[in-house]
Amino acid sequence: MPFQYKNYRLESKPNKSPDTKKWSATIEISKLDKNGTYNSLPFHIKTTFNTKEEADARAYTFGKEIIDGLHPDCLLPF
Repeated sequence: MPFQYKNYRLESKPNKSPDTKKWSATIEISKLDKNGTYNSLPFHIKTTFNTKEEADARAYTFGKEIIDGLHPDCLLPF
């Protein structure tokens, strides 16, 4: 479920591998521009998880860390 954090919209997109039965996740970070359109950028998490809930939790934490500037290699151009 998407939620707001510091004027950004975060949405986790978990995915279960049919081969390994492990979960991965992508966090999509969006921000509303002056024209009322969302600009979005996905960030894939390389770690795998045993459950969807673990994947979601890490994705949202990772998204917040990106917004807070804790990952200088993950920049938000908007």
